[in-house]
Amino acid sequence: MRMKQQQQQQRLIGGQENNKRQFMLLLKLDTIPLAHLFPIGAVIYFLTVVLNYILLPSVDNNGIIQLLRNREKGEDVAISLSNERAKKQNFFDGIFVISLQGVANSDAHNKGRLDSFKEAWRKSCGSLDPGIRVCPGVVDERRGYGLTRSWLDCLQMARDMNFGVTMIFEDDARLFDNESALDFCDVGKRQSKVWGNLPEDTFIAFLGGHTWTYDHEPDSSRFRQAYFSYGTYGFAVPRQSLDVLLETFKGDIAHGFVDENGVRQTEFLSPEKSFYGKARDVGKKVYAINPLAVWHQGGFSNTWKVDRESITGDEEDDDGDYDVGGIRGVSAR
Repeated sequence: MRMKQQQQQQRLIGGQENNKRQFMLLLKLDTIPLAHLFPIGAVIYFLTVVLNYILLPSVDNNGIIQLLRNREKGEDVAISLSNERAKKQNFFDGIFVISLQGVANSDAHNKGRLDSFKEAWRKSCGSLDPGIRVCPGVVDERRGYGLTRSWLDCLQMARDMNFGVTMIFEDDARLFDNESALDFCDVGKRQSKVWGNLPEDTFIAFLGGHTWTYDHEPDSSRFRQAYFSYGTYGFAVPRQSLDVLLETFKGDIAHGFVDENGVRQTEFLSPEKSFYGKARDVGKKVYAINPLAVWHQGGFSNTWKVDRESITGDEEDDDGDYDVGGIRGVSAR
């Protein structure tokens, strides 16, 4: 009996020693890079390292947020570089352009308009921003409904992608040829020079428009509060406004909108009135970038079904009599 117990104990000790040796071997293997064990592993390891540095979203040293790879934890870490508010928000923005080019049953005048938008952006910026996404327009004979339905599609996509700021352009929007507007060509400059200065109480920020009613005379502020304007060919929506704006669009499409006289209109929509009205309802403000970043290329208007002159939005008077190179600051609407 005693001999049998000694044999069992020896087998137990032997098993423990064997398990220990196996465990130590695993530890040693774990410290050997995969590339040392398999030739194909070397290739995969090299490509992974390279792609981490090429594809990892980042902003230059003048930007607000830079994503760095934590090599020990394998996590993306957000580092604030120049703005404390960036710690609370995702400032990676999205650019969407709405176009009826190629959309079934759209007016023939829309042929080539998206191509013209892209070409104009390349001419202004030197290259086409790879982040620009196209939202096919919606054909609706009721004034304002097609555009509102198009925005709804765009902003739902933007919400799913969780952009900090979403820019919406119509395909006839054009960047001004000045340093301020050209900040939009570079994601780092947009974040540091534009969105870093966006007021926290912003409902939406217009990038272009006309017939402005501002709260004060022009100054050095990057954004000016506006009480009203016309033109929706370029605007930006901060993430915190997306849900409210989406519900506003859904309500307007389903029930029409309430105008300044308290009358519900269902035959047409006036998006600008919805924007400014909803901002007041939720205690937010509408701002315009200063100076304006985009102007409206002349041509066929899908809203009004007529040809319209180009519009800069830089009004010199209220009657719009002046004309410089065919570009007016004010136009009938």
